[in-house]
Amino acid sequence: MASSVFAIFWVVLAGFAGAYLFSVMTELPKAAATAPVIQRVTVPDKKETAELKEALKAREAEVAELKAQLATVTEQLGNVDRRLAPIEKLLGPVAAMPEHDSAVTTAPPTPDPAPIETPASPPPPAPKPDAPDRSEAETPAPAPQAEAEVEPEPAPAPKPKPEPKETAVPSGNVPEPASEPVEEAEAPAVAPPPPPPPGGELTEEPTRTAALNVTDLPPGTNRFGIELGAVDSASGLQPMWRNLLTKHAALVAGLEARRVKAPDNQWRLVAGPFSSATEASRACALFKKAELPCEPTVFAGDAL
Repeated sequence: MASSVFAIFWVVLAGFAGAYLFSVMTELPKAAATAPVIQRVTVPDKKETAELKEALKAREAEVAELKAQLATVTEQLGNVDRRLAPIEKLLGPVAAMPEHDSAVTTAPPTPDPAPIETPASPPPPAPKPDAPDRSEAETPAPAPQAEAEVEPEPAPAPKPKPEPKETAVPSGNVPEPASEPVEEAEAPAVAPPPPPPPGGELTEEPTRTAALNVTDLPPGTNRFGIELGAVDSASGLQPMWRNLLTKHAALVAGLEARRVKAPDNQWRLVAGPFSSATEASRACALFKKAELPCEPTVFAGDAL
C-alpha cells in the first residue's frame, strides 16, 4: 500500500515536471522575439546621441554669439554716452542764456500787429471838410514820388491846398510840404519846425516830425534809416553797434551801420536802409518795445 502511494506521487511529480518543461519549451521563442524590442526601448541608438550632442553644441554656439553681440552693444552704448557728454555740457549754458536773446527772437513776429502802424493812423481823424479830398489825393501817391512833386508844386501860388494833402500821407516823409509853399521854397532844410503851426493838422504833423527828427532831409530822398543813439565822439559808435549785434541781433539783422555828425557836434548811429519811412517807423516801434532809443531818419553818412 505504501509503495503504491509513493509510485503515484512520483507519477504525479513526473507529470508536473513534464508539463513545466513543455511550457518552458514553448515560451522560449516568444522571449527571444521580445528581447530586441526591449533593447531598442531601453538603450538609445548612437545616431540619436550624436544628433543630440550636435544640437547641444549648436545651442551653445548661439548662446556664445548672443553674449558677444550683447558685449558689442554695451560698448556702443558706452561710446554714445561718451560722445553725448560734451553735448550735454554745451546744452547747459544754452538753457542758462539770458532772457535777452529769447526776447530778441520773439520780437520779429510782432511787427505784423496793427498797433505798430500808429504813425499811419492819423488819416482817420483827417475826415474834416477838406480831409476827405486829401485822403483821396494821397492814396495813389507813393512816398518817394510825393517828395519829388513837392519842389515843382511850391512855385504856383494858387495851389497851396493840394500840397498839405500830401503831408497826410502815412509814409511820414512829407513834413516839409506841410508848411506854406513860400516858406519851403525859401528854406527847404528848415521845413520840419514849421509843420506844428497849422491848426487843422496839429495832431498829425507833430507825431510825424517827432518820428523823423531830421534837419538835413534832402529833397527826393528814397532811402530811409533809423537813428539808434548819439555819442560825443565817433569812437563810441562802434561799441554801441557791437552791443546791438550781440544783444539784439534779430532787430539789426540785415541792416548797415552809418555814422553822421549832427549840427550839435554829436555823432549819431544810423542803421538801414529802408525803402520807405513806414518801414523805418515800424522798425523803430520794435526797438522801442525792446526799450531801446530809435527815431526814423535819412540813411546817410559814413560806414562804420
